[in-house]
Amino acid sequence: MDIVSEQKDALVALGLTALGFVILVVTTASHEYGLILMRDDRLIWSLTRIVPALAWISLAGVLVLFRNTITWKSAAAAFMVTLVIASTVAVAGAPLGVNAVSVMSTVSYYALTSALLCVTIRSAVLASFVAPVFLVLQVITDILAHLGTGVVQLGL
Repeated sequence: MDIVSEQKDALVALGLTALGFVILVVTTASHEYGLILMRDDRLIWSLTRIVPALAWISLAGVLVLFRNTITWKSAAAAFMVTLVIASTVAVAGAPLGVNAVSVMSTVSYYALTSALLCVTIRSAVLASFVAPVFLVLQVITDILAHLGTGVVQLGL
């Protein structure tokens, strides 16, 4: 396949990922994640989740458009590594009473976004090492967004 066709396929995957994440956010609430929020404003909660995720997906789109390589094997390797890591952390760290389906859906989107960020990496081995870094950066971005909007506050 030529690179333009591969780029189109990758952009479709990014678009579907973005759409799926928005649907996930619209159909879930904070209490499903075990969060007791200071402000239970649905719009702020939704935007706090959507904006960082779409920023990461957009970054993946920029990489797809400006790099001349699409390697689905790298994306698959990145997805598997980050899914295992994120699932393990979620299972070990999730508070009691969370909706497991909502948490694992979110974990899957973190992994999918990491994979799509790695789709332009030629080496699957390298993608397997870079993907967890993207995973950690996504989580940090989400935490900072939640703290910055006041949706979640530190009890200091």
